[in-house]
Amino acid sequence: MTVPYWKESGPERTMNSIHPSSGTKSDPAPTRGVPGRGDASRAASFLFTYGLDPRRESRRIAVGLILLAVVSFILLNFAIYQNAENRVVRQHWGLLGVNTEARRDVVHDLLLQHEHEGRYVAGQERVREWSALALKGPLDPATQRAFDLELDRAASQFGFSFAAVLTPEIRTIARARNDSPEKAQGLAQLVRRAASTQAPVMGDLREGQSGEPLMAVAVPVEGDDPARAAIAVFGVGIEQALSSRLLHWAGYGPAAGAYLVRSDGKRTAILSTPPAGVRARAGDRVSNADGRYRAAAMAADGVESNVEIVSHGGVQLWAVTRTLPDVNWGIVGQDDRSSVAEGMRGTLVGLLVLDLAVLAVAIAALWFWRRQYTTGLAQREIEVTRRHAERVQSVFDTAFDAIVTFDRGGRLRTVNRAAERLFGRPASEMEGQPIHRFLKGLKGEGAPDADETGAGVVTRSEALCGDARILPVEFSLGRAGQGDELVFTAIVRDISDRVEAEKRIRSFAEGLETSNRRLEEVNAQLEEASRLKSEFLANTSHELR
Repeated sequence: MTVPYWKESGPERTMNSIHPSSGTKSDPAPTRGVPGRGDASRAASFLFTYGLDPRRESRRIAVGLILLAVVSFILLNFAIYQNAENRVVRQHWGLLGVNTEARRDVVHDLLLQHEHEGRYVAGQERVREWSALALKGPLDPATQRAFDLELDRAASQFGFSFAAVLTPEIRTIARARNDSPEKAQGLAQLVRRAASTQAPVMGDLREGQSGEPLMAVAVPVEGDDPARAAIAVFGVGIEQALSSRLLHWAGYGPAAGAYLVRSDGKRTAILSTPPAGVRARAGDRVSNADGRYRAAAMAADGVESNVEIVSHGGVQLWAVTRTLPDVNWGIVGQDDRSSVAEGMRGTLVGLLVLDLAVLAVAIAALWFWRRQYTTGLAQREIEVTRRHAERVQSVFDTAFDAIVTFDRGGRLRTVNRAAERLFGRPASEMEGQPIHRFLKGLKGEGAPDADETGAGVVTRSEALCGDARILPVEFSLGRAGQGDELVFTAIVRDISDRVEAEKRIRSFAEGLETSNRRLEEVNAQLEEASRLKSEFLANTSHELR
């Protein structure tokens, strides 16, 4: 006999396949395309604002501003320092030139004074008379002694280191002290020049090979025969007359000073002691090819210029060269290059003060900007948080299912409007209460057991409503955060209608089962009656035959 189809798919199987029993959990198999937990976070990404990290950007901006300020400071200081250095260099060259020219004027004035003194002595009546007699013949001893004594007295009066009267043929007529005119280098040239020009001639002498240079003037002595006049020569030590005036410059270091030079063929004669940095003495002759004496060679050759040289000790020196054309001398004024650095100390101190002031202003401005930026950032974060809260609350309030959040202690934090309707209580009354007062199936004080209620697992439970009703519900849990910041979210759905429908289906299935049993009993009775009928007909037919 054919078995009805509905019997094979009995009510129990139908019930079990549609609704799991209370207290069990269903683990639906993952389906391709269904988002998992990571996709769920992306699905809610519209709740958040995207962009750059504000704190990182704040640090980047601050670092950028600081670097910009530092670079600007360096460039500004470099420009100021360069301008100040150029200005100091120009001023130093100018002052060095002014001081050198001032010393040249001193030397020129001293030469004029020495010439006037020589003319005065040569113009004395007794000197003219004795000179004229000496040109005619030898003087008697008394006159010779008187002539020598007169020159000696003039030397003492005017500070001459050398005094003598000579003929144009370089024969000594008279001399002061123990002077030896025949040993004086350069005397013959000086006398011949004065004799040929019949005018005072300035120059330099040197007594012997090791004697100091002398500043000399040769003056023709007036006599009866102007074409053949005696020549009076007076010399004064250059060191004695000019050393203190040339070497000691007020406000300058030991390397500052000036010295006199004269050209001597391929060499240069040093006439006065040079300042520190030049290893030469008065009376030395140095090579023009030596770069260390380049300034001296330029001055001796009549070149007026500014030149940098390196001393014997490797120190850079600044030198200014000027000429004394009346005597064919040159003068060199020099100073140490490091004196410029001393002149820059005031500039460096000023730059340091400026830098400190600007740094203080920059720190104050950065602090103020940072404070304003932090305040603005906090306000922006508050605004973003408020918008996020409004978005989340809007999603919660528009959801059909009840959504509640609670902490790891099981205390409710937030509930949506659907939860208020489900549990029959306002949100203000529910927040802060233990979750187990409203929803069964959670361990302890409400903290869920991860093993029993994993994320995404649907669990059946019961909801305790405010009017003492108990409603069948199902919920799923989600979690976020770590440690004390751990928060659980429960989505609760009222399944009262579903449970009622299950009851009706179960009742209908039970009634259907009872009807089936009754039908089976009736079928059995009919089969038995049919069998009895068949037996009766068979017996009756046999008897009739």
